[in-house]
Amino acid sequence: MVASSSIPLISRPANISGQLFFDGGLADPIPVKYALGKYKKVVVVLTRPRGYRKTAGNMILFKLAFRKHPVFLKTLLQRNDEYNKTLDYCEQMEQQGRLFMIAPSPEFTIGRTEPSLEKRVGLYNHGYIVMRKEFDPLHLFMKKPTAPDSSL
Repeated sequence: MVASSSIPLISRPANISGQLFFDGGLADPIPVKYALGKYKKVVVVLTRPRGYRKTAGNMILFKLAFRKHPVFLKTLLQRNDEYNKTLDYCEQMEQQGRLFMIAPSPEFTIGRTEPSLEKRVGLYNHGYIVMRKEFDPLHLFMKKPTAPDSSL
């Protein structure tokens, strides 16, 4: 919890017993494989609309700032690809009936550091509306039995 929301270049890493930590979402942005390893079905709430994929930006600042931490730098440089692979996996699991995804509409996306209270409240209200719409399908998903795990 101490490192939660510690974002590289924006905030300092959390120092826990002499080790530096950033938010775990850098390495595992949507921990769906972990969840599916523990449970037969999971619900994923996305903060971006369906179909969104991260694109590689200018990584020069990361390369300069974390050049003395090559393992961490490698994680940073691969995070967009990992996020996109995880979304692809989520879509596969949704098709197999093991995952239920909830996502905002494209017109209600905001940046992670959005300063406008009006936009943040608008997204909150949109989330409430989306959840009301998804409540019955979610309820059916949770009640429906899953197929036996063929990987056992």
